[in-house]
Amino acid sequence: MELYHLHTKGIKNNVWKEKKEIRIDDSFQNRLGKLVNNFSTVNNSTNLSELENIHNNVLISNGYSSQDKFNLEDLIDAFNYMYTVNPSLKKYAYELLKEARETILKASVFKREMAMEQFRKDNNIELPSRMHCLYALDEDSLDYWKKNLRDGDLELFRIDAMDVVFKTSEQFIPMEQLDYKTFYDASYSYWNPNLSKVKSSSCEYLIKGKVKILEKLDEFKK
Repeated sequence: MELYHLHTKGIKNNVWKEKKEIRIDDSFQNRLGKLVNNFSTVNNSTNLSELENIHNNVLISNGYSSQDKFNLEDLIDAFNYMYTVNPSLKKYAYELLKEARETILKASVFKREMAMEQFRKDNNIELPSRMHCLYALDEDSLDYWKKNLRDGDLELFRIDAMDVVFKTSEQFIPMEQLDYKTFYDASYSYWNPNLSKVKSSSCEYLIKGKVKILEKLDEFKK
């Protein structure tokens, strides 16, 4: 089945060559899979070192060993602990909020993908995993995904998917605010889509198995 794939330029360029064949199986991990696999609440900001020092001092004063890495909640605790006696720490409030927002977004993605993956395993095991598939699109959805993908500079390839191809729509992904159980149940619509209820431009294809890269068509700067 001939489709299109938007590839992030600079990632595995040695693989994405015209006329080359690739195989997508459970050992393949796409960008979404890597994001889920690497999810952590460890602080990644380099601007919160003073709060890290405060947290370590609190640990040491209470007989614990110091730490090298800190969960975001550790630094929020340190901020709350010291802010009443050192109002100058207010300058870290924005940085903490920024890091907390980033962690919440990643946690939402983690919950979403875990719920959808478990539903697939329980009910539609024959379909490709969202985290171990190659995503593709057709001509109707090309403009939509060019606009909405924000992964850097993109390359458009025409491909031939030779094995399992599953068509669905991102509009069937449940709302992020749902609790895990409700999200799990609502995943039914994504894995058993009624495509007449959604715009064709929102459709996406999940591919596993053999894929032939036919030609590179275009590049798009983000």
